[in-house]
Amino acid sequence: MIKYFLEFIATFLLMYVILNHANLKMGEISLAAIPIGLAVIAGVFLCSKAFGHLNPAVSVMFRLKGDITNSELASLILCLIF
Repeated sequence: MIKYFLEFIATFLLMYVILNHANLKMGEISLAAIPIGLAVIAGVFLCSKAFGHLNPAVSVMFRLKGDITNSELASLILCLIF
């Protein structure tokens, strides 16, 4: 259960940063990549003992590969979407 909670928190953190920093610009150089990249790093570090997918498409690919079960896939998709 804690793995799914960590996935939810990491995805929430990533989406929060993306939605709040997507419009940062300084001239022609977009500064949004720095906080978004740091959020991805923090999310993967936070989920190092969990799945670390941060994206339902990644979870589907892991299911097709056979690394996770159907019930884990359903739980992950629920955590990552909501």
